Amino acid sequence: TNRGINPTTSTDPNPTPTPTPTATPAPTSTATPAPTSTPTPVPTATPAPDAPAVSRWTAPTGVRVGTAATLDGTTSTGDGTLTCTWSFEDATGATVWETATGCKITKTFSIAETKYVRLTVVDADGDTNASLKSFAVDAAATPSPTPTATPSPTPTATPSPTPTATPSPTPTATPSPTATPTPPATLAPADLVASYGFDEASGTSVLDDSGKSNAGSISGGAARVSTGKHGQAIRFDGVNDQVVVKDSASLDLTTAMTLEAWVKPSALGSTWRTAVLKENGNGLAYALYANDDRGKAVGYAHTSLDYDATGSALALNAWTHIAVTYDGSTLRYFVNGVQAGSRALSGTMATGTGALKLGGNDVWGEWFKGDVDDVRVWRKPLTAAQIAADMNVDA
Repeated sequence: TNRGINPTTSTDPNPTPTPTPTATPAPTSTATPAPTSTPTPVPTATPAPDAPAVSRWTAPTGVRVGTAATLDGTTSTGDGTLTCTWSFEDATGATVWETATGCKITKTFSIAETKYVRLTVVDADGDTNASLKSFAVDAAATPSPTPTATPSPTPTATPSPTPTATPSPTPTATPSPTATPTPPATLAPADLVASYGFDEASGTSVLDDSGKSNAGSISGGAARVSTGKHGQAIRFDGVNDQVVVKDSASLDLTTAMTLEAWVKPSALGSTWRTAVLKENGNGLAYALYANDDRGKAVGYAHTSLDYDATGSALALNAWTHIAVTYDGSTLRYFVNGVQAGSRALSGTMATGTGALKLGGNDVWGEWFKGDVDDVRVWRKPLTAAQIAADMNVDA
């Protein structure tokens, strides 16, 4: 029995109409937008590294007055096409006599003298590099004289009946040949026993430009850099890098020497820094240091003991030319071609089978940190003027 209102029949005399339910509208579906595709990025090409411009050429030998010489700089490298300019200068580089363009040229010289020639290369990126070298122009060869024939005498007929004496012929003097002059010193003079410019393209071999076959070998990972004083240089890490040159008779100096190098140290302090050193057992025969434990550049020669000539303190991260000479009576140290110190010394320097080392040594270490260029070893003492001129020439 239902209690209250029947859902279909009402007993109320005034029934309240049942409200008609309002239809609930069906929900309108919202379209889900299609996902937007994200474009795949196009990789950007990595540009090739910029190759530095490097000026490379070999000075000619056997050049004579009136004979064409070839100057070949086609082994120079850089990005794109290279522009080559040759400058013919004085020994100091202060005066340029003339210039020529082209990476390979021929030149005829009219004066017998030493020529100083700089090759400047510019690549397509505008990078510039130059190298200066010197070479000798010798006097023109004197031709052998052509001998003058001695004429045979013409006999005189003897008339008959009185005989006429036949005169003896007068001989024609044969001229003596003209002596050929001795040519001046060539690019690799006899007194230069080692010369290193570090301009090799690659590899661990270091060429000797002196003509004495004292080539070296890179040890410890030292690397060539294009930012040398002249062309390329070699960079030492100050830990274990060095160049090793095997002993030879030409490197055994006794009563005369000159050691030269351009150095650009990146660290000095109170640490010994080797530029050039000839080992002698547990010591040295001769040495050129960029720094010692007092913070000064110094040179050494071992006669009865190790004797030094002290220079001045060098600047960091800047190129400085250093040299030490010995003439049998005085040991001298030079900085940028100017004498900075000396010591009276006599006697013969020690000789032995030890190697010549650049940038360090195996006796005490004494590792150089920074760049070194144009190392030269002479078996004669150069003067201050000669050092000042030679320091501007690429090894």
